[in-house]
Amino acid sequence: MTSSFGARNRNQAFAKRALMPRAIGLAAGFFCVAGVFWEQGRPPLIWALLITFCFVWPWIAFVLALFAEHPAYIERRSVLLDSALSAFWIAAIGFNLLPSVVMLSMLAMNNVATGGMAFVLRGWLAKIVGIAVFVAIFGLSISLYSSPLVVYSSIPMIIIQPLVIGWTLYKLALRLGRNREILRELSETDSLTGLYNRRYWNALLSNEYKRSVYGVSKGCLAILDLDHFKQINDTYGHFVGDEVLRHVACALRSNL
Repeated sequence: MTSSFGARNRNQAFAKRALMPRAIGLAAGFFCVAGVFWEQGRPPLIWALLITFCFVWPWIAFVLALFAEHPAYIERRSVLLDSALSAFWIAAIGFNLLPSVVMLSMLAMNNVATGGMAFVLRGWLAKIVGIAVFVAIFGLSISLYSSPLVVYSSIPMIIIQPLVIGWTLYKLALRLGRNREILRELSETDSLTGLYNRRYWNALLSNEYKRSVYGVSKGCLAILDLDHFKQINDTYGHFVGDEVLRHVACALRSNL
């Protein structure tokens, strides 16, 4: 029961982390496509599909990851779907030069952040599929010219999406740094007393010995032993013995 609850919490945290970049990125991407659609006079149905993708799809992806057994796997599939559907809309705007380049570059950044350079190839394959689907349904049309309106409508994505991706990676770096620090502490300290363990002292003694050899510093080594500790364990049990060790450790930290 506890394991299931913990897994559900992890899924929820993962899904929330993926929601914000997708929701903000697709909202900014909406304006890239909308500027071209406005000039093309697209019918309401196409506008409805675009709005659904940009503002509803992020929440669908969130729910899929939230209840998935392996949310990371589902999220990678959702990123590929992002690439395919975004490429569909790139074809829909006739590969209009500025918004197409902006959207493709942002999609590439997202693919790299999701799975590294190896994932970029899969992203491009998804984009090819998205373009092929549009061409098969509506035919191929190319209109590269970007009017001032299209340029202005592309600005939100040029400014916002890099900030979102950068902020997401920054938070990830902070979390990895904290985890690395926790792992370092676990590897160097004794779980019972919280004092540095033998591994830490072996490394420290080696460094101090080298410093003393080269005349950088002088030092001494003190070895402490607890008198009658075995008698405490045998008489009162190991639980009391552990408490004694904790109190001794607390005294050492307070006075040394």
